[in-house]
Amino acid sequence: MRRLLTTFKLLSLSVLLTLSTGIAYPLVLSHVAEAASAADWQSGNIMDDGTFYNNSDMTADQIQSFLNGKVPVCDTQGTQTSEYGGGTRAQYGIAHGYAPPYVCLKNYYENPTTHANNLSGNPIPSGALSAAQIIKNAADTYGISPRVLITIIQKESVGPLITDTWPFPSQYTNALGYGCPDSAPCDPSYAGFYNQVNNAARQLQNYENHPTNFRYQPNQNNTIQYNPNTGCGSSTVFIKSKATAGLYDYTPYQPNQAALNNMYGSGDSCSSYGNRNFWRIFSDWFGSPYAPAFAWESEGVVIEDENKNSEIPTDNMHSGERLYAQVAAKNVGSVTWTNSGSNPILLATVRPNNSYTPYCDITWVQLCDRPATLSEASVAPGEIGHFNFYMAVPNAIGQYRTFFAPVAEGQSWMSNDAGFNIYVNDNGSYEWQWLYFDAYTDATKTTPVSMDHVTRGQQIYIVLHVRNRSATVWSNSGPNPADLGTSNPQDQMSPLCTNTWISCNRPAVLDQSTLAPGQEGTFSFAIKAPSTLGVYRQYVRPVLEYKGWTRDDSNVIYMNVTQ
Repeated sequence: MRRLLTTFKLLSLSVLLTLSTGIAYPLVLSHVAEAASAADWQSGNIMDDGTFYNNSDMTADQIQSFLNGKVPVCDTQGTQTSEYGGGTRAQYGIAHGYAPPYVCLKNYYENPTTHANNLSGNPIPSGALSAAQIIKNAADTYGISPRVLITIIQKESVGPLITDTWPFPSQYTNALGYGCPDSAPCDPSYAGFYNQVNNAARQLQNYENHPTNFRYQPNQNNTIQYNPNTGCGSSTVFIKSKATAGLYDYTPYQPNQAALNNMYGSGDSCSSYGNRNFWRIFSDWFGSPYAPAFAWESEGVVIEDENKNSEIPTDNMHSGERLYAQVAAKNVGSVTWTNSGSNPILLATVRPNNSYTPYCDITWVQLCDRPATLSEASVAPGEIGHFNFYMAVPNAIGQYRTFFAPVAEGQSWMSNDAGFNIYVNDNGSYEWQWLYFDAYTDATKTTPVSMDHVTRGQQIYIVLHVRNRSATVWSNSGPNPADLGTSNPQDQMSPLCTNTWISCNRPAVLDQSTLAPGQEGTFSFAIKAPSTLGVYRQYVRPVLEYKGWTRDDSNVIYMNVTQ
């Protein structure tokens, strides 16, 4: 791949274009603190894998905010004075075939199917995605850091595009230099911003997944030139990461000492700048390209009942319930995790480290601050591991929140995802869901009854459909049967009671022998219309006898006695 100079819109003379190939020339950023130091450059480790393949390091909103910050004000109409002479930017653009309005990257939209976009004064097309969303989608699809893609856009595009306040439409054509070899024109089949971003991300993933298919190999010595001119020489470089090998496959030269000595400018006639600029831009904008040895990011948690029947929300729990948690954790460090040996990776409580949690279960690795050991034998940088464990709902009513992070036991705490926690609200009620009820003339359930017109003394057969949303299996026998109880007020003696009820505050027991979390069940019972005309509303809810009630529900069995 190489960077192509776009027709007419050239960099200013202060940028010092000095070399013969598209990607091999320096790029000076305006208003950049010279944070990157040549002393920190590593030819064999431009970036480590944990950083390069961390596709979750920015959300689409964060990408958009970043682009907004790089171009606070877009000179859409080209009213400012042109850097290249010829009057205003608009006058310069018109003279070279590019009239305003100019669309900065932060405002760019493209339909990924039709490739229609909002350049050249066109409206935002139907179904279009923002540049930020295009970058994020490609990052997630191919497992590449959005920060990496942003950096490649900046170092490959003319303008450069990320920071250009009045880009021409042509600058979007080959924004990442994909399909642009040094020895031939750019392939038009890869033209356009969406195509460029997606194909570049796909190619970077190919370098990762099939490293032996390409020129530069990780974990071995490679001969890397300083310049396309073979007379400028080369050196042997031991490439330490797949990311670094991929960067050399994408931009096949290393900077010489002259290029490193003038990190923000030009070197000599044998200098190349593509990978130097990538490393420098990334360092300036996002910090170190090297992940800590041990670091992680949460990829989410799934919480189920203890028998793993159904996923359970934790905001309505009952004391004593038991949950099964499955935590996914991405290794964004530079060291492979293992679940054995002298420093196994465990999940631990943090904030503060090793803090006590009332979620503690008898099965934990260490009571009460080590829920689980890494499930996989090993998890390399960029891969996702899992921690699976049981946890108890605290015995006291209240809201609880415990923070967790992996730890390399006896070696290092992770740079933890500070936002990761498991929340539990014990409100003293079992969770359930009222679905609907049917009304029939008798237990054969053949003839429906309208509850809007009921006769005095009429007996009606009710079938209430519910869903068990608790973390507890309900049963219709044993010491804690699941009965239907009257409520609002709780345990009231119902005027609809018949002699088929367990008692006049217990219409029925669960029809099914057991009802697992997530399953639908029924309570079947007869009611009798009172002798007085009027509207009657009977509130009911399940109760696990001698254990606890389900929460109150606003739904009601309604009856209007009209004759």
